[in-house]
Amino acid sequence: MAGSVERLIYRAADGQVWYPHTDRRGSTVALSQAGQAVETYAYDEFGRSGTTGTSGYPYRYTGQRLDPWTGTHHYKAREYSPQLGRFLQPDPARFVDGPNVYAYVGNSPWNATDPTGRRTQDGVEMRDRIARRQRRTEAETQAAADTAEQVGNYVREHPGESLELTGQLIGLIPTPQTRVAGAGISGIGRAYRDYNGTAVPTTPPTLGGPGAFRNQGLLERHFVDHGQDFGPATISDYHAAANRFLTGERGLGTLERTRSNQDVVRYNTITEQFGVISGSGTIRTYFRPDPRTHGYRDNLEYFNAQ
Repeated sequence: MAGSVERLIYRAADGQVWYPHTDRRGSTVALSQAGQAVETYAYDEFGRSGTTGTSGYPYRYTGQRLDPWTGTHHYKAREYSPQLGRFLQPDPARFVDGPNVYAYVGNSPWNATDPTGRRTQDGVEMRDRIARRQRRTEAETQAAADTAEQVGNYVREHPGESLELTGQLIGLIPTPQTRVAGAGISGIGRAYRDYNGTAVPTTPPTLGGPGAFRNQGLLERHFVDHGQDFGPATISDYHAAANRFLTGERGLGTLERTRSNQDVVRYNTITEQFGVISGSGTIRTYFRPDPRTHGYRDNLEYFNAQ
């Protein structure tokens, strides 16, 4: 709602971080740190409060800024006095809220607010705002749950790649210990991935068919050049791995683009797999690009140039 003040976090001048908690009218009723309430506030219907607190947190009654010297609240267009239960200036919108241009929300503060000092927001609008906030929270929670499920499924299905990525992330922390630990974890992930690829072979597709190389000669040439890029021990394992990468669902980190001739190009930023499959479904190539040979700055730039 325009003019309302809803804060999820507040950093004080001394660097302390506070988490405000509000009621349905937007009034701050508590501040917390590390999950513990450290300051609470209470108000009567017009905002009079016997709580001052020591935090200096300024956003109090209906979320508006409190002036500690005058005891008034700044409602954007004018000042409000909780002691009087009235605005100190006339309504700039004139008589939109009735004949008394100093009255606060028609003398019905339990059922309405005026976040801008220009127009009363009644109970229906307040309920709508709360409902929107609730729907937004539910949607964000569901999105987080869906993401967590997708990540969990990927980790279960690709433990080697997940370990390798975890090690790379740990290695970004700039300390000698974390770099060593990250390199070790990444090495374990690569070893698991390579071993898993050779120990659990998958039946390769039929040559010339969908998701397969066009003929034996093309498959053999690619296997000789790239068979050891990902660890497969046999030509059948290499063929099966190419099929899985180019015809299966796009895994975590897999980018895809379609050329003007309908070729589909895939590149996985985690495993560095790269492949091309034609619009008719035959595999053109499958390998791990190397910046030392393809001339681009990195493999992502190489993919984007395809």
